Amino acid sequence: MTDSIAAIRDAASNAKAWPFAEARDLVKRLEAANHDGEVLFETGYGPSGLPHIGTFGEVVRTSMVRHAFEVMTGAKTRLVCFSDDMDGLRKVPDNIPNGEAMQADLGLPLTAVRDPFGTHPSFGAHNNARLQAFLDSFGFDYEFVSSTDCYTSGRFDDGLRAVLAHYDKIMDIMLPTLGEERRATYSPFFPVCPETGRVLQAIRENEFRAEAIGYRVVVYRTLSSVLSALFACVAGAMLALWLRYNGPDTSLSFEIMMDCLLIVVIGGMGSILGGILGAVFMTMVPELLKLIVDLLPGGSELAVFLSPVRTMVFGLLIIVFLVFEPQGLAQMWRRLRRFFHLWPFRN
Repeated sequence: MTDSIAAIRDAASNAKAWPFAEARDLVKRLEAANHDGEVLFETGYGPSGLPHIGTFGEVVRTSMVRHAFEVMTGAKTRLVCFSDDMDGLRKVPDNIPNGEAMQADLGLPLTAVRDPFGTHPSFGAHNNARLQAFLDSFGFDYEFVSSTDCYTSGRFDDGLRAVLAHYDKIMDIMLPTLGEERRATYSPFFPVCPETGRVLQAIRENEFRAEAIGYRVVVYRTLSSVLSALFACVAGAMLALWLRYNGPDTSLSFEIMMDCLLIVVIGGMGSILGGILGAVFMTMVPELLKLIVDLLPGGSELAVFLSPVRTMVFGLLIIVFLVFEPQGLAQMWRRLRRFFHLWPFRN
């Protein structure tokens, strides 16, 4: 290494500009992983619309960090520009011709959506070509990779199998990082319906969307109602056998309905685990508080006096829980499990 190269690398290693700061962090990560081969940089593009200044910014920022890394290390690098052209068309852009005709293609992968410009086989292919011409005009050094090509060639098969095998673990990690609306629709993968060719992104909160992309909503809704009624009937029959009596006061009272609602809310809505944890909480905590009151000195008189206090404490616990953990006990369990899964490798 010549003195001039050493001086340049030394200056780069101490530069305060953000590309060099990011490059230094990357060097530390690679050194910790004992990686000494080629380093791959990647930038992404969603071709649901025409390339714009934001697309340029994505590529130029990655290129700046790549250049800083090369100056600091002299390592061989590659830059991949990945086009997510298998993503479903969610909205027709306002700045294209013949937008009305594309309404029929909503939900289809972008490489299956008609090209409104009539110059390429699909809207995704058109935007990919525009992106490459855009980047080439600025002289970027990159490799273009199409999501459609990767999926159809089987290049992603092993990765998809790994995602399926670890689906629950991935969801446990990702969901806490997302907002409420995004959590309702998030999935690490979106299958393509074999009947309609559309990307399946439907959720239980949007039956119209589910029906529009091919789900038999009435069938699934009826099935879920039948199953929930079945479980309720079994639970009611077991309660009647245990009490040897059945009546409105044992199954339809206000207290029982409130308990059922609180079990779902406290445990975590939309989760089987949440229902189980909520039932345990609503059953065990009142009994535990009752036991504590009964063990206090003063006999039964004190127990009678403190009985309303026990109810108030239980109500306060519910309020505090709902305020500080609105996603329920199920979310607390996921967070605890993730903590111990990462321990002792946490920062």
